[in-house]
Amino acid sequence: MNNVVGDQVNQILRAGKRTQDILTYIKYHPGATYANISKHLGLSSQRVSYLIKTNRRREWLNSVSQPK
Repeated sequence: MNNVVGDQVNQILRAGKRTQDILTYIKYHPGATYANISKHLGLSSQRVSYLIKTNRRREWLNSVSQPK
C-alpha cells in the first residue's frame, strides 16, 4: 500500500475514533454544547460539528438502505 492511500485510511480511522469519542461524551454529558465537547476532546467546534453531521448522515443512509 502506498503512503497516500495509507494516510487516507489513517485519516478515516482517526475521524471514526473522534466521532466515537464525541458520541461517548454526549452519552455521559447530555446537553453538552459543541464548545464543551471541543474543549474536552481538543478539537475545534467546527470539526466537532462536521463529525456529528457526517455521523448523522451516515446513520440516515444506513437506515434508508436497510431492507425492511
